[in-house]
Amino acid sequence: MQEQVTELDRRYFDPYGRVVHVIGYDRQNERVIFMREGYEHECVQPLWHFKAKFTRKP
Repeated sequence: MQEQVTELDRRYFDPYGRVVHVIGYDRQNERVIFMREGYEHECVQPLWHFKAKFTRKP
């Protein structure tokens, strides 16, 4: 089965106030994909957790 990832370019604050760069959303698995500054690997959070803990940067 093929992954359905929607590419995004958004900034959010994590629970500690650090900015993360959201680069995609995996529709099939309901996961948000993002990058942290200074970290070379993609990070992934379930959508429910991301919505509860992260806030959109104005």
